Amino acid sequence: MVVLENNGYAQSTNQQETLAGDICARAAAFGIRTAKADTWNWQGLYGTAQELVNYVRNQSQPAFLQIDTFRLKAHSKGDDNRPRNIVEPFEQRDPINLMIAENTPEFKVLLEETIKLVDEAVVAAEAASYPQLEVPTDSLEEIEWTQAKVSKRRVVKALNETFKELMSQHPKMLFIGEDVKSPYGGAFKVAQELSDLFPEQVKNTPISESAIVGIGCGLAMEGYNPFIEIMFGDFMTLTLDQILNNASKFRHMYNNQVKSNVVIRTPMGGGRGYGPTHSQTLDRHFLGIPGLRIVAINNLIEPKPIYQTLVESSIEPTLLLENKLVYSLNLREQLPDGFKTWVSNEQFPTVALKPESTNVDLTLIGYGGLSDTLVTVIDKLFEEHDLICQLICPTQIYPFNIKPVLSLISESRFLVLVEEGQGFAGFGAEVMAQIAEQDTSLLKNVKRIVPLATPIPASGPVEKLMLPNVENIISAIEELINEN
Repeated sequence: MVVLENNGYAQSTNQQETLAGDICARAAAFGIRTAKADTWNWQGLYGTAQELVNYVRNQSQPAFLQIDTFRLKAHSKGDDNRPRNIVEPFEQRDPINLMIAENTPEFKVLLEETIKLVDEAVVAAEAASYPQLEVPTDSLEEIEWTQAKVSKRRVVKALNETFKELMSQHPKMLFIGEDVKSPYGGAFKVAQELSDLFPEQVKNTPISESAIVGIGCGLAMEGYNPFIEIMFGDFMTLTLDQILNNASKFRHMYNNQVKSNVVIRTPMGGGRGYGPTHSQTLDRHFLGIPGLRIVAINNLIEPKPIYQTLVESSIEPTLLLENKLVYSLNLREQLPDGFKTWVSNEQFPTVALKPESTNVDLTLIGYGGLSDTLVTVIDKLFEEHDLICQLICPTQIYPFNIKPVLSLISESRFLVLVEEGQGFAGFGAEVMAQIAEQDTSLLKNVKRIVPLATPIPASGPVEKLMLPNVENIISAIEELINEN
């Protein structure tokens, strides 16, 4: 049930200046039952509201109630410049003002009860201690490393298998998004066959990214585990208000009484020639939102443990990045000779590709879709330039803690950070700031490799020149080494 309080004004602008058409007609156009009432006939308002409440509960259908009223005071603080001759007539007919004037025995009792409740609330609030919310540990100060291996198959297949397994185990796990049901199965086919196997857990939505995330946020607060698919990461800008002002804040605003562990999955990245509005990596616009976790998968480790953790252990909303190019790659079973994959024991592990040699010339840091590219870079740097490199690839990029991997960075002379999103105020800048706070000596020979600061072109050859790739990464590393 949607209730709209219509008080006739914005901050100071009369609604007649800005409203076209009829408010209820907007809801009626969607086939929603509508009704209108007002606060001056408050007995009739109660009756109308009760009728609609019963309709929603009994019919499981939405309803829309417009309540006309008038704002007697300022919108905020004391900034009310409406003429008194407009406000006074409404003051004289206001139901509460009329009750005060009549001062009936019933009203006196109601007023006393209200004052008592307010006084009790003030006493309780003043006596209460400031709420201490548990903040999850995002990264350990010291971590343990174990060797990891993967089973070779395409990443999109591994994701699809993961959802099939987890949704069979967790009936409250939902898959929601645009065009995700069979036979289409989503734009990148992660949802292939899911609606056939779990018809009650997979839902198609209208093309309204803000509404999709809002629905997911509400379902999460009701105890579901919703995985929201935003078809392209470029459309994440339409979800920002739901994430920034709702999902990420609810647990704190309501003193840990609710959680909003909605997972918002989205493919980001270029390399497919989709042009400037379908090829971006926009994660830096979401980095730093308190209460929001950002995770980026790669093809160096199995995806299932990450998704399982999000279903079974998460209490915060998560933005989950799945690079478009990674979908079509195989999990990286074959590594360069002499290298092994190690994973940390963090909740969302850091991946380290390390050589057997203890002499490391250069450390690369990158995440998500760059993981496979950087493995190839490591291989070529050894074969063609006799440089021994290692790769640090975090899966949780916010919140991020550099301390557990400082010892790895200190093993090499050169440090190179590579990211596909724009570099200004990006992940690499944050990593460098954290390193500087711990040990400035580790930044003597450092370089960031980021895209050119221009919209991503649709032309394949030009797009390749713009985004980090094997050739231009190696060229930048050669330049760094020659300068030092």
